[in-house]
Amino acid sequence: MSQKPPDARRGMIRIDPKMQWPILNSDDMDVEEFYEEFEGVCQLANDMKGLLPMERLLALKICLRGSRTETYEIVERQCQENGTFTKDLEGVYEIITSS
Repeated sequence: MSQKPPDARRGMIRIDPKMQWPILNSDDMDVEEFYEEFEGVCQLANDMKGLLPMERLLALKICLRGSRTETYEIVERQCQENGTFTKDLEGVYEIITSS
């Protein structure tokens, strides 16, 4: 029976469901604090190796509310149309977080 390499990553499913994800509403002004907290939570996943880029994007989407969700969806759609979404997920994340 083959064994997984010691640095194999596990999927996001391993995150404890009791954990509280931060939420960013349309009217929240302290965006920088939200992203610091969000990044901290993401870093806890996969035995402290962090989330994979696609997992991080999906996690971010569930943390956004109102116009912040709309911005995410617009950027996601544009990046899917120009092919960035399949080639540069880190870049997509950077676009969303700077919007």
